[in-house]
This record gives sequence, C-alpha cells and structure tokens, in this order.
Amino acid sequence: MKGLFLRIITALALLFWAIDMVFPWQFLRHTEENHYAAIQSRGALYVGTINNQISYFTNKDGERGFEYELAKAFADSLGVELEMKTFDNQEQLFDELDKHNIDLAAAHLLYHPKNAERFQIGPAYYSASWQLAYRKNENRPKKFR
Repeated sequence: MKGLFLRIITALALLFWAIDMVFPWQFLRHTEENHYAAIQSRGALYVGTINNQISYFTNKDGERGFEYELAKAFADSLGVELEMKTFDNQEQLFDELDKHNIDLAAAHLLYHPKNAERFQIGPAYYSASWQLAYRKNENRPKKFR
C-alpha cells in the first residue's frame, strides 16, 4: 500500500511538472522581464505616435499632448528617458510595433479585434462619442455622403 501511494504521488508530481513545462507561463514571464530589461539597459522607452493636435505635437515649448504626458510619466516611473517616434498613419505605427522597433503605441487608438489578436491592448483611459454639428436654423441632415 505504501509503495502504491508513493507511485501515485510521484506520478502526480511528474504530471504537474510536465504541465508546467508545456504551458508558456515561464516563457511569458521571461519575455516580459527581458523586455523590461531591454528598456532599462538602453535607458529609453520608445513610444510610437501619430502627430496631431491632441495626442502629440511639438511647439516652441517642446513636445506636448495628452499621449506625450502619459508616456512621459510612464518613462519617468521606469527611470528612463522617453523617445517619441512619429508615424504618418496607424498602419505604419502598428508595423513598427510588430517589428519591435517601438515599445508602445500611443495615438488615441480605437479598439479593433484585429489589433487585439496581434498585440496586448491596455485598458481604455479615454472615451468619446460622435457628434454631428450643423448650422443653426437649417434642417437636420438625414444622410451622410
């Protein structure tokens, strides 16, 4: 009876060890640690964005914008410099993120299931609704062209 009990315990231990080796938990943790270590070793957080009036722009005072302020605060919390990289459109932005040329994409991006399949999506921190503005004392538009 004692031998059977030891065999069952050994089999369960081997089963749990095999499950731990098969599932990517360790790989995911090491990947995150390696990414963090890469940011720390280069001393800079690379953030991709699209140049516009809200999320990121430059003026006489330097870099500004909502996404810039968030990225700057995050880089400061990591103890590294922030390096913003601008792109012409979202396709270029996501391509660079896919190639690991930037660490984050921040450009008032909308959720899309296609992007959720390729990238880890962070929590929403901004929401807006579409509004239609038309001239006073005119009929409300019925169609969009």
